[in-house]
Amino acid sequence: MKNDEHPVGVFPGLSNSGYHVGPGRSKSGLDIIRRSPAHFKHAQETEREETAAFVLGSAGHGVMLEADQFEKEFALPFDASEWPDALDTTPQLKARLKELGQPVSGNKPDLIERLRETDPTVQILDDLKAMHAEDAAGKTILTPAQWRDVRGMRDAALEHPKLAKLLTDPRGKAEQSVYWIDEETGVLCRCRPDLWVSDIILDLKTTEDARPSVFERSVEKFRYYVQAAFYMDGIAAAEKQGGLPEGLQVPKHFLFGALEKKAPYLNGVYMLDAEAVEIGRREYREDLNTYAHCLSTGEWPGYGDQIQSISLPEWRLRQEHFLNEEE
Repeated sequence: MKNDEHPVGVFPGLSNSGYHVGPGRSKSGLDIIRRSPAHFKHAQETEREETAAFVLGSAGHGVMLEADQFEKEFALPFDASEWPDALDTTPQLKARLKELGQPVSGNKPDLIERLRETDPTVQILDDLKAMHAEDAAGKTILTPAQWRDVRGMRDAALEHPKLAKLLTDPRGKAEQSVYWIDEETGVLCRCRPDLWVSDIILDLKTTEDARPSVFERSVEKFRYYVQAAFYMDGIAAAEKQGGLPEGLQVPKHFLFGALEKKAPYLNGVYMLDAEAVEIGRREYREDLNTYAHCLSTGEWPGYGDQIQSISLPEWRLRQEHFLNEEE
């Protein structure tokens, strides 16, 4: 596995798919390295599977950040109930032909062709399905429930005064691809802020529960605190190495927009304190150093090959000590 190469700086026109298959270490890659270099190596050699949660998150980002692109990238499945007058079965075709005084012999394709010639305005369900398939080609198909939820999240976000202000700010730039070289390791790194408004980064997170006390657990579980530090430091490095587009500044604030995925689609806007960001900075440094070491040695270890001593989780030990003190 070789180190990647890519020009440094900010690249506005790069597609989402082009970014994700491109070079450079991202925060999601560092998360895998954190688990083990062996997992990272496996991920690099395996095609990523899109989960339902990933699809919903991508659609939510699209409808809020790039509304003009949303219906170019996402579509609903064909719904025959929207075409109650369309003819589908052979008996329906024959009945219509009989009404028009036409022969009713032949197979289904023959009947359809005869109907088209006799009544150009006739709606044939097979034709409508083919038209939908052509229009939806290359798009991600959302279920009606997913379509409802992404629009519900968008509408609720636009009712939140802080979210609405950022999402509708004409200075905002969505999905800017940023590349830089980590000075300590020489590793090419990258990030793609959801929304960049002047010196503010807004990152949208879909979640089951956006209450502050619950979202804090998501911050820890998914290492959002690492993302905040990695993005802000990385953009600062990119500015020094390649400059920033006009109107964009090195971020001073990193905000999370936590969006509940189900009605009533409540949300919250949160900013990490300095201590959490500093912990994230320390961890991404450790991850990059681990990656650089593996890259130089060609070794991508797992959890170790020796017998290791383990215990109960710290919270359980603290509970035990507390109970012992009470006795």
